[in-house]
Amino acid sequence: MVPTAIATVIAWALCHMGAFSMAQRADASWIRATSPAPTATFGEAVTNLIWNLIYFWHTGASVYDGTHWTLKFFLSASFRTYLTLLALTLVKRRYWYAVTGLLWAYAWLVNDHLVGINIFPGMILAQLQVDYGSRATQMLPKVVPSILIFFGLIIWGFPQNNQTWAWWSAAIRSFIVAITPANADHSRYASSLGTCTLMLGIFFSRNARRFLTLPLFNFLGRVSFPVYLLHNILIRTILSWMVYGESARRIPVRNEKGELLQLGRTSPMAFIFILPIFYAVLYLVAHMWATYVEPQCGKVVDWLKDIMFKERPDSQEKLLPLPNGGSAS
Repeated sequence: MVPTAIATVIAWALCHMGAFSMAQRADASWIRATSPAPTATFGEAVTNLIWNLIYFWHTGASVYDGTHWTLKFFLSASFRTYLTLLALTLVKRRYWYAVTGLLWAYAWLVNDHLVGINIFPGMILAQLQVDYGSRATQMLPKVVPSILIFFGLIIWGFPQNNQTWAWWSAAIRSFIVAITPANADHSRYASSLGTCTLMLGIFFSRNARRFLTLPLFNFLGRVSFPVYLLHNILIRTILSWMVYGESARRIPVRNEKGELLQLGRTSPMAFIFILPIFYAVLYLVAHMWATYVEPQCGKVVDWLKDIMFKERPDSQEKLLPLPNGGSAS
């Protein structure tokens, strides 16, 4: 929550310094929709920021960064995962898998497509790793993980719209419709099913594990959350400046009616240089965030924890019995 609040404050500050002014005139409707205009007064700006920081975790809607809507569901998923693991702490392994599988089935049937159908298979896969570890790569013939990975990628690539335009997506749609409840978001279910199939294939594949544990992928995984937090800020600033800067010099800001005039994109050849620069800046900023900002956020959380929770004196610690008759604190 602390990193999200910091990213929101950064977006708020950039918005009221006019850094999104070019993004507000972009020819891409999504960029325009997520680029708010500065408020009239500083007091109103501060009030909007405070309300956004408070109500974001209730509604999931962020005025200053629309891409953060999923973080509300991340928080909900983390609490549900914790409570499920807590409830099943003393359950035997076979029943643990059975109960978690039933929870997955229930989430599937009640159209819990954003959280439930994703966290429970993730918990099962994590428990499989605990139980089998690297031995899982020797359990199936080599061709089976490859097949799982292939079909996982195909299902994962199921389009959100126009699903009947290609024979393969039409076939997947027929399959998804048959196994999902009424009024289900078929693209969400397909993405979840494809991801689960892909992860299962990777779990059983020795070569896939080796490939995905290369230093490059470890780095990408380490900075994935900062990339998610910050990418839209950089899209509305650096990327918009590079893409629309040339036309902004020629096109006036407003027409005779006072309406903002949209900007045209730069030449397609320019994207050969723009995109590598943008991604280099994005991952550099994400790396710096993971290196310098996130540790400070952890210190803030520890500081709040120390304030809110009392430490028991050593003399009050209860001794727990051990199987051999001894005791441990």
